[in-house]
Amino acid sequence: MNPEPIVDIDSLTVKYHSRQGEVTALRDVNLQIGRGEVQAIVGESGSGKSTLLASLLGLLPASAAVEGSISVRAGDQPFDPVRAPAKEATRWRFRQVGYVPQLTQRSLVPVLTVGEHFRQFGFGSDWRAEAVRALTDLGLREPESVLRRYPHELSGGMAQRVCIALATFAGKPLLVADEPTSGLDPLVTVRVADLLLESQRRTQACLLLVTHNLQLARRMATRIAVFRSGVLVEHGPATAVLEDPLHPYTRSLIAAVPRPGHPLALPEPGPDPSGGLIEKAPGHFVAMVGAA
Repeated sequence: MNPEPIVDIDSLTVKYHSRQGEVTALRDVNLQIGRGEVQAIVGESGSGKSTLLASLLGLLPASAAVEGSISVRAGDQPFDPVRAPAKEATRWRFRQVGYVPQLTQRSLVPVLTVGEHFRQFGFGSDWRAEAVRALTDLGLREPESVLRRYPHELSGGMAQRVCIALATFAGKPLLVADEPTSGLDPLVTVRVADLLLESQRRTQACLLLVTHNLQLARRMATRIAVFRSGVLVEHGPATAVLEDPLHPYTRSLIAAVPRPGHPLALPEPGPDPSGGLIEKAPGHFVAMVGAA
């Protein structure tokens, strides 16, 4: 039995207009993410990952042309972040989404201390103890001192872990992590991955993980979606996608993962993907190669 869908992306196409002409960033994307699932989104730079994330969070620029819809059932009523007014989308994100951005220091309010960021979540008199626990779990020493600091007083790694603690602090139904371990050392990477998973399992949240790190996707994800040139080319259970990939591009991505004693293999360009998916195994879908 499939888990109850929290995110339902239906025929989503996003186009940008520039001086060079029209650019299709996403093409006819269909994707469901269930309650309690960890959905990894992988692909090279320019594959559409950032546009998918901006669509889901209601952060697309006003100039973007959107077809299709997104329905997020994280609250009492379904919410479409690509159609909602900006102020409404902002309120929705604050209440329903735990977000770990890629540029963490820019996401913190410079005039608020770390403690004031935590206090805004409204945990009453218990917020400080919960914040200290969350920071300690992420390996930050002297968490009380961290709570008194302003964002500019944090190193990049500290700011990243503060943002992860803020995202998991309130037990929101939708967690979104954009390259959450970028720049972290291997031990901290494992700790961050495990903390995100622990929070997700505790609340049965839907966790969307955007990453180029296939090893992180292997450790965390229940399902993996592979994007290339704005098209979802393969989607299925994490083990199936990584151990028995069906699309040539997925195979080339996996082959490009560095291994000790082996030269780096770069992904082959291959034929352009189509927007059509066919089911090759239960729950395992792949784009038709070479279709128009």
